[in-house]
Amino acid sequence: MALKKSPSSKRAVVPRASDRTKAIHADHVVSISELKKNPGAVVANQAKPVAVLNHNKPVFHVVPVKFMEAVFEGLDDRALYAKVMSRLGDLDKAVAVDIKDL
Repeated sequence: MALKKSPSSKRAVVPRASDRTKAIHADHVVSISELKKNPGAVVANQAKPVAVLNHNKPVFHVVPVKFMEAVFEGLDDRALYAKVMSRLGDLDKAVAVDIKDL
């Protein structure tokens, strides 16, 4: 980010957040007008999110169902991993069990 010099002082002025460029986290981009005209065509055959722009600024993403399912599956796996790792710390409390007894 480039800092601007304030004309009245020698201090650098950081641009406001609204003046900064926002990152677009999608491979495909459409305008909100295109989405309104034909939403089915925008999302057809898309495997990844599509960024929707209003006045050349991202306002939201259209996300395919399969993509969201994969995201939620990953979040579930992450939560399960955290639970497993926390329980591995309690191995000294573990009880030996024979599989035949179950």
